Amino acid sequence: MFGNVGGGDYAERVILAKMLGELFDQLILTLDDPEDEDIWNNFNEFLSGMTSETRQKVRIVLSRKEAMEKALDEARSGDLLLILGRGNQREFLIRGRSEVFDDVEEMKALLKHRGLKQ
Repeated sequence: MFGNVGGGDYAERVILAKMLGELFDQLILTLDDPEDEDIWNNFNEFLSGMTSETRQKVRIVLSRKEAMEKALDEARSGDLLLILGRGNQREFLIRGRSEVFDDVEEMKALLKHRGLKQ
């Protein structure tokens, strides 16, 4: 799962998309501080760095929490699930306002709700 940050450099998005498309079997693309940037433009710029083949491995899930849930739903024994993009940030920046969101705490809550070890 990867969140593409707003306000990023187009060339860097293309490089990152190419790399991620080659490294992973599946990729869930979601929000990560879109700031004032158009969300769909952000996603389209990212996807432009992938071949049509690697784009087939990508799904867009706008809600970061739903993206985390979907990633857990689809993970199987032996899979490695990575939640990338936010690090230790504890809030989103969306159009001049911030929303509390902590990847670590959200994942802990999801795992606990499912009765899984953290």
